[in-house]
Amino acid sequence: MLVPFQRDPILNDDALIPHIEFAENQLAMLRMPEGKARMLAQIGTYYRQTSDPARAIPYFKQAVEICRAANLRKLEAVNTLRLGVALQYAGQVQDAEDVLQIALTLCERYREHEDYAYQHWGKFLVERGAVAEAIPYFEAALRKRIAGGNPDLIESSRAALEGARALLKPGGAE
Repeated sequence: MLVPFQRDPILNDDALIPHIEFAENQLAMLRMPEGKARMLAQIGTYYRQTSDPARAIPYFKQAVEICRAANLRKLEAVNTLRLGVALQYAGQVQDAEDVLQIALTLCERYREHEDYAYQHWGKFLVERGAVAEAIPYFEAALRKRIAGGNPDLIESSRAALEGARALLKPGGAE
């Protein structure tokens, strides 16, 4: 059982339906593997933000398969990470753990979205109750994000790191 830790908010399902329908129509017209994989990932991201994140899983799986077949390694890494997060949000804990570990390896290997991989792996560890184990991942994400200079991402990593450290203090949730 996972205890949610700094997850993305659930958006209004009805508000996302037009976006999903538009993206599915666009997907039907795409022929190139990269375009299809990106659109599948967009649809998956919309579904992950709904009250039923499990609906995102087949879209991310298909995106990963297309990337693997087309040798789009960096995009495969990112979509594997997205799949892992969708599995996590859907409560499929063991599958999420396995896929997130693969995503972490791929993101490091292809030097793609490493900060996101560290951040999401850290969040997963916190949700599993391994708060102390998550701290180095949040620190690594923060270092990468400071180097990248995006203030929103820096703040996100700082908040995750501070939140995890607070859980370790006496009276924290752990």
